[in-house]
Amino acid sequence: MSVFFAQQALKKENGTDDPNVTPRSVRKVAMLGGGFMGGGIAAVTAAKAKLPVRIKDINDEGVRGALGYVRRVL
Repeated sequence: MSVFFAQQALKKENGTDDPNVTPRSVRKVAMLGGGFMGGGIAAVTAAKAKLPVRIKDINDEGVRGALGYVRRVL
């Protein structure tokens, strides 16, 4: 039961104790690291949240791999 109540409390958590804080809407997403996981997160973000995603990696091969994965998924 304690796990259930902890999960319910976390759903209401906004990261601060200030009741006047409201979250801002997300308009675009940047993904650092274009590996398999980065490509998957980018694909889900684009498909489900309908947000533009920019992928940044240390080299072009990582970005190409992530974009290839996104193309296959979508």
